[in-house]
Amino acid sequence: MASYQKGASGLADGASIQNSFSPRQVQSRTPVVDVVKAIDSRRQPQKAPVAKRRPKKILLKDDFGDPIRWVWQDSKA
Repeated sequence: MASYQKGASGLADGASIQNSFSPRQVQSRTPVVDVVKAIDSRRQPQKAPVAKRRPKKILLKDDFGDPIRWVWQDSKA
């Protein structure tokens, strides 16, 4: 098994790791405020969601108040 000295590196000829990274050149930014405003102006207003009508389950009773049967009735909002 090979032993290595403390602090030894795998870089060739002791090259510094700092040299392998070069600072990036700062790129100029493009302002997009006008583009965002144009997109927002084309947006259509969202419609309010339509409430779904659900049928109601109604209990039919006879003259004495005894239950006869259940029926479904369309709800009229």
